[in-house]
Amino acid sequence: MPSDPNVDPLQAALSALTRVQPREFHAHQVRRRCRAALARQRVRHGRPARVGTAELLMASAVVLYVAAAVVQALQLAGALS
Repeated sequence: MPSDPNVDPLQAALSALTRVQPREFHAHQVRRRCRAALARQRVRHGRPARVGTAELLMASAVVLYVAAAVVQALQLAGALS
């Protein structure tokens, strides 16, 4: 038990630790990798997006669903016999 009730032993132990300094070489490597990743991302987003088969199938299903809903709404309204 500490003699002073206002002193937290964990806080005292943490403040006694030495501060960690990043290694300059490691920091340079991280910056280089981040810049390369950002450059790749810029190139990737600069190209037009390709539409895949799954996206085409999903869009087709949505269009068919909306068309069926419109037909059913018109039938319920009496516009179509």
